Amino acid sequence: MKFLVLILISSSVLAFNCKKGFLCGNGCGLHEAEADGAARAQIAKMFKVKVTSTFTSARANFGEFDEAYVHEVIDEYVSESLEGITIENRKEEEGVMCATAVLNKINFSENIKNKIRALNKQSKTLVVSGNKLIWEMVRANNSKVQQLGSLLSVVEVDSVSKPIAVPVLKNEPVEINFEGSENIDVFKGLLISRIKRNGYEEGKAKKKIKVNLTLEKLPLNISGFVKYRLIVDMKSFKGKKNVSRAFSKLIASGRSIEQVSEKLYAKFKNELPNYFVDLKL
Repeated sequence: MKFLVLILISSSVLAFNCKKGFLCGNGCGLHEAEADGAARAQIAKMFKVKVTSTFTSARANFGEFDEAYVHEVIDEYVSESLEGITIENRKEEEGVMCATAVLNKINFSENIKNKIRALNKQSKTLVVSGNKLIWEMVRANNSKVQQLGSLLSVVEVDSVSKPIAVPVLKNEPVEINFEGSENIDVFKGLLISRIKRNGYEEGKAKKKIKVNLTLEKLPLNISGFVKYRLIVDMKSFKGKKNVSRAFSKLIASGRSIEQVSEKLYAKFKNELPNYFVDLKL
């Protein structure tokens, strides 16, 4: 019966006149915050199909595609990007609150365009630097540009995002030596794929990369949680460059080592472009 009441009452809110140049969403709940959240969610739904399609394509083109990961971050990505939603109308009937959320398409478009311009400007600056491995960061920026472009296309039919063209890099042999603790295969595999994508292939050569990966459990006095730390040390024998970073994360007790690795994987993956640029292979 409560569900039926929500539907009936929401019909009165739907009568709100959504002006040209705006997107509107309606939602109901047992209190104001719940109604506002439901109304905002309606606007978010208008973007999710578009974003999911482009986001999936962008991740695949970037060389990483994990369907579970993509679906996990879609809601978070859309929520973070939909800035400027306001609540313009509320109405309460029979103990149920309904609300209308509004998004100004012009302001939203300009905000997204500014983000795209900033990413492309950063990519162009990187290209001018002349470092071969800047393409790693350019690819990351291009992935974000594609995702932002998918958001923009919801409110602008003719919108087009233009990422920086990434050249096909000629492969050069490089010797890769891995050391470390057990249960590092997921991180090792990602590193190898990234090194290959930056124009290198495994083989004996003057260029050498030594990687030490350590996954360790740290003492923690918090009931129900454990703390893990991933230490990544990468060293290049050409130029004698070294990059070392550690990633730590609280994880609920009882998780398998594979699940622990998955939690740390996202942080590690997002840092990789900086590793390769800093390493200057």
